[in-house]
Amino acid sequence: MSHFCRPSDRPVSAALQHDIQASLANWIASSGRPISIVDDDGLQQVLRTALQNAEYKLPSRPTIDKLLIAKYNSKIQSVQ
Repeated sequence: MSHFCRPSDRPVSAALQHDIQASLANWIASSGRPISIVDDDGLQQVLRTALQNAEYKLPSRPTIDKLLIAKYNSKIQSVQ
């Protein structure tokens, strides 16, 4: 599988990292996936391949936790 992922000399931009984090949080929240999915080596490899960046690391559980809590609080505010 590693032959699909060419090393990239450019890091993933902050904007793209933010978008990936938001997408992951939305996916986890909407599909009922466990937060531990960000520890999955298979998901890590999929994103490395898609980004063509062998060094990309998924966001940590605490990062996703913060995003999910913010999303929850925002939803509560809008409902109230």
